[in-house]
Amino acid sequence: MRFSLWDRSDRPNRLRAARALERRVGFLADDIRRGLHTYVEKSHREVLSAQEQFASLSETLVLARENLRVRQLAFQEGQATSLEVVDAQLALARVETERVAAAHDFVIALASLLDVCGEPNRFATYEARAEAKILP
Repeated sequence: MRFSLWDRSDRPNRLRAARALERRVGFLADDIRRGLHTYVEKSHREVLSAQEQFASLSETLVLARENLRVRQLAFQEGQATSLEVVDAQLALARVETERVAAAHDFVIALASLLDVCGEPNRFATYEARAEAKILP
């Protein structure tokens, strides 16, 4: 009896298939690297954008509070209407809401960036070092 342990008749086709598979895996790895790089850049830009928006709205919040204070004083002195005070209150509420939304966007973008970088556990470190916290 004879047993053939390796059949060499189809060896060239198997080698070609293996090389093609190896090239395909290389292309997929390159594609994944490019995709991750793009996602990291996008996440980083989102973090910076939300941070800038939060800072801008923080400055606007100071102005809206001052505007409300001035309108209330003017109303007490009879120099402004109650409608102007209500408008100032609404403007302040709008700025506060937009600022909270910007903070939310920042937190989501930061968590996404840390996750894609393989560092999701560092979020607690960033939270502890936060310069501003919005509490309910």
